[in-house]
Amino acid sequence: MKHYIFAKLNFTEFDWIKSYQENVPDIIEQAGGKILARTHKTEVSEGSCDQPHVILLVEFPSKKSADDFYTSEEYRPYLEARLAGSVSEIHSFAGEDSVGTSS
Repeated sequence: MKHYIFAKLNFTEFDWIKSYQENVPDIIEQAGGKILARTHKTEVSEGSCDQPHVILLVEFPSKKSADDFYTSEEYRPYLEARLAGSVSEIHSFAGEDSVGTSS
């Protein structure tokens, strides 16, 4: 089953971003993932929250491939840089309708 990672990023430091942007998409692809959306152009349609600097949606073929990406040695230095240089909210979820009424 497909698995998704949704991220909202607010940057606190900027020196890590260029290297992250240049290298992480290839690491995602090597893990079988595909970036579906990555933008700073967002609108809050409902509710109230701070506007993130970037939102990202990545699709993986399975939860295992998403987890393998996130815990990989290749991603580790970029993960550490992102954690040190941003306030992030990351959601990981299966591509299913687990609360709908369809059978």
